[in-house]
Amino acid sequence: MPIWYHVSIWLGRASMLLSGLLVWRLVQDRLFRRYPVLFAFLVFDLARTLYANSLNPRSNRYARFFMWTEPVSWVLYFLLVWEIYRIVLKGHPGLASAARKTLAVSAGIAIAVSAAMLWGDLARTPDIRGVLQAIFVLGRAVITAVFLLLLAGLVFMSWFPMAISRNASACLIGYSVYFFSKALLMFARNLFGNAYTAQAGALNTAIVAGCMAYWLLRLKAANEAVAEPLRPRSNPEDVERLMSQLRAIETSLERSTQRG
Repeated sequence: MPIWYHVSIWLGRASMLLSGLLVWRLVQDRLFRRYPVLFAFLVFDLARTLYANSLNPRSNRYARFFMWTEPVSWVLYFLLVWEIYRIVLKGHPGLASAARKTLAVSAGIAIAVSAAMLWGDLARTPDIRGVLQAIFVLGRAVITAVFLLLLAGLVFMSWFPMAISRNASACLIGYSVYFFSKALLMFARNLFGNAYTAQAGALNTAIVAGCMAYWLLRLKAANEAVAEPLRPRSNPEDVERLMSQLRAIETSLERSTQRG
């Protein structure tokens, strides 16, 4: 076995351990009530990984398990975006409404584009291999859409000095890195094929473990009560100017919603 395979195995075990500790932290600090989708995602992903590790990755049973559970992950991905948008845009109904519409449209486009590609893959290979290939194609579109939505939110929150809790900041930053890693892994597979799959997989697992460690350090009950901008600004005039622009955007969106 190549060394990258063993590195990926150990990093995966570290990631599962950190994920389990993070679940415990969310329960201990009662943060699972504030971030129920994150909690559900962590529990589902941990249980899924533990069971998948007990199967032969080359068996049909493993393939079928992947086929049935991967779509659940996609739903949780979009719900993670919905949850963090709901939290950070609380008190901004116009922006929240626009975010919900953008999320719905993005999900619809990702599904429509992937369905078209899926039809072609299944037509060429109408067996379990074709289904797996189709799932990979659909997963690529879903992860790309989720990452772009998170990136847009990260840029927006970095530009406008909106006060959000430290926990929400940690989630937004961590989600962006997490899905960037997944998108990068898929891009590497498409670009290089199987030549660098082991290295890319190890890198992705390392980044996922890093995200778990980051959340374990940052997500705390005390941080929920501390609100601050994602990008602090020292010039009060800049803050007032940007907040004025934000209020104008909010007013415009509210009027648009009322007309609709």
